[in-house]
Amino acid sequence: MTLLSVEGTNDEILLSQKQRLATRIYIILFLFSIGIILIYVLFTFQINLITINSPSLSKFIELQSKYSSTLTCPCSNIAILYLEFVSIQPLTYHQICSSHFISLDFITTLWGTEEPVEFALNYDRKVLSSLFRILSSLCLLTKNQIEQNLKIFSTKQLITLKTLTYDSFQIQINSIIDNFIYQLLKDFQWIHHYIIDMFHANQLVHKFSLNWNSFQSNAQMSYVLRTVPVWFNESNQSCLCTTLSSRCFRSQLTSYNKTTQIPGLNFGCLPIDSLRQSTFECFYNSTCLNQLMNFYNISNVLNQSVLSRFNSISTVTIGQLIDELFIETWQNSSNYSSYYLSCSPSSCQYSYVTRNNILYMITTFLGLYGGLTIGLKFFVWHSLTIYWKIRQYITYQYRTNQIQPLNSN
Repeated sequence: MTLLSVEGTNDEILLSQKQRLATRIYIILFLFSIGIILIYVLFTFQINLITINSPSLSKFIELQSKYSSTLTCPCSNIAILYLEFVSIQPLTYHQICSSHFISLDFITTLWGTEEPVEFALNYDRKVLSSLFRILSSLCLLTKNQIEQNLKIFSTKQLITLKTLTYDSFQIQINSIIDNFIYQLLKDFQWIHHYIIDMFHANQLVHKFSLNWNSFQSNAQMSYVLRTVPVWFNESNQSCLCTTLSSRCFRSQLTSYNKTTQIPGLNFGCLPIDSLRQSTFECFYNSTCLNQLMNFYNISNVLNQSVLSRFNSISTVTIGQLIDELFIETWQNSSNYSSYYLSCSPSSCQYSYVTRNNILYMITTFLGLYGGLTIGLKFFVWHSLTIYWKIRQYITYQYRTNQIQPLNSN
């Protein structure tokens, strides 16, 4: 009885020690867990996701100003025609394209009569007339080219998966307009210069013998038509139309054995070469025009006070005007409201971050606290129980290995 009582007392003492150890570990882990829970509840943020159906433009702008980093508004129509929100038009052309100098009356008057003597002794006048005829054609051609390209441009589409903001819209539209104008000029210049190079390569004889002189041989040479390239020798600079046709020019005009020099006018191997290297310098000056008028009976003056984007308006070459399609100013506009209506976002989503409110903190803490008290008790006690059993087993094995066998002697 005494032995059983002592053993019972020892078990109770051991159990009490285990319970105290488990309680201490539980309190430490509990306090540590409570600290982690408090830090989590106090310092975490809540993400709120909001969806607005069929937002108006004013609502979209308002949301964009407040939630620009998270706002997304997918377009219902991702492909929108340029025609619906952007407009490009040449506002003004160079005044030469609306002047008297490209009218049929002026060109016909400058051409003169069809008498053979005119072609023999006054052919520079007819060459000059042909220059203004080409200029008139180029003015009309460039306008038609621009109209055709604008029609093609209006059928192109802007692809946007998400609604563009006003700033992004303006940046993209400006880029589209700049690229259209740049490509329009480059395409026209390429075709224009390709045709000129083709003329030079083919060495076609001009009817006024600007690039080749023709000579009819005699009967001994079977009346073969011989051609000799025109030789330019002005200002002691020699040039042949067969070698440097795009750089051979003369500035003196001849009419019935009279010669004169008109500032800005140059005659070359081909009329288009003459036109590109000439300027309107004389046509802005009444004194110079009087000289030309007395020579060819011409009147009217270009207005030099007209604003122009071309520097030195009276001395800029006609070739530069041609390469710029004679355009002085463009009128470009865009309509963001029309773009937004065409895009027509069916919904907008945005998110914002807020701190947890007091009610959320309390409910979260109480929920975690209830589960923590139960789970922590179960974890601590059973973990210690497993530890003690493993320790008891190791101790038992150690003591068993220490027993020595008895000596038979």
